[in-house]
Amino acid sequence: MTTSNRAILFLTSWYPVNTNPSHGIFIRNHAIALSHFQSVIVVYAYACADGPYFEVEHKNVNENLTEYIVKYPKSTGALKFLNSFLNYKKAHRILIEHLSQ
Repeated sequence: MTTSNRAILFLTSWYPVNTNPSHGIFIRNHAIALSHFQSVIVVYAYACADGPYFEVEHKNVNENLTEYIVKYPKSTGALKFLNSFLNYKKAHRILIEHLSQ
């Protein structure tokens, strides 16, 4: 039941993932509610200690809701803040490359 070819974009700092399913649940419920009237795209990037790799998960929740969840490695060491920022930027760059394919 899309009213136009435009989509609402959520660039969120909190969103539920497998390791923390209640983190940002309000944002996900909001996106689901809006998707009944308009196309919605959710983009979420988060640091994960599971491995030293970047991973993009693309999921269609329903006809009008698409989620792009980007996992990037958690930073450690003396330059933790700088490395975390650089990994966050790289995660979004990888997502843009994924979307352009």
